[in-house]
Amino acid sequence: HPSQLVWKDRRPIGALFLSSTVPHVPANPRGWFGNRADIDTTTDEGRAAFKTALMRYADTSIAEMKLADAQGMITWDPEGQEHPHATSYLGDPRNLPPEMDPIIDEYFRKFTDAKLRVGVCVRPQRAGVSFYGAHASQVDIPPWDQFDWLNDKIAYAKKRWGCSIFYIDSNVDRQHGEYSCSDPAVFRRLAAANPDVLLMPEHECAAYWSFSAPYNELRQNWTATPALARALYPDSFSIIYVADGAIEKRHDELVRSVRAGDILLFRGWWDDPDNQQVRAIYQEAKQGSKPVP
Repeated sequence: HPSQLVWKDRRPIGALFLSSTVPHVPANPRGWFGNRADIDTTTDEGRAAFKTALMRYADTSIAEMKLADAQGMITWDPEGQEHPHATSYLGDPRNLPPEMDPIIDEYFRKFTDAKLRVGVCVRPQRAGVSFYGAHASQVDIPPWDQFDWLNDKIAYAKKRWGCSIFYIDSNVDRQHGEYSCSDPAVFRRLAAANPDVLLMPEHECAAYWSFSAPYNELRQNWTATPALARALYPDSFSIIYVADGAIEKRHDELVRSVRAGDILLFRGWWDDPDNQQVRAIYQEAKQGSKPVP
């Protein structure tokens, strides 16, 4: 299959996380802002304070991303993380909790007003709760329904917030192994239906590089798009999350990767020391780099 991905902006992207997984304090059941004990979403006064905290978080994140000359951000969890891993990231922006739904538009608008792209996490599963015991889980969507399921989520986020970057969580085919990636044909069709967005799948096989920018992590020793992917698709690129990785030690490799078109993903909500390294890598990569076609 020929390459169909066209995404000229290779500046870094900020990763934003609004919540943490269980256990939670009773007044903050979705774990907002690292399970902060002073967040109370059960009262009107508490929800007003929650809105203030969310807008302050947005302002801080915008400032951090402007320092990095980022192209935009992905907010992983506007739904919060009420349930434990691996259900924690719901990946369905159509379903927001009552304390978030009335204020999330203003949150995203802060970023778009600052000329930053915005994005969210989606996944090819359906979150559900058991009839007895209230056990939450992610139910796999059959391959023949995955396109419609994902496309509906993407269409909603595009229409409501102008999202153009989508992290695709848990794109796995469990019938062929826990980490076997889903059928590329589904995601090739998804990319063709949404040529104005960047798809960032968690799992990948070689074909994924023809229509998306697969996600990988520096702490798992990923520093670049694999040679096979580049041989098959010369303009292919990857998203490399640098948090908690050996960024200073792998500096030179990452400079080469950025020059070749890969995108670094960094913690965008605070002044992580790694962010200074990201800025230095991009600055050095500009020297002697060739324009992305």
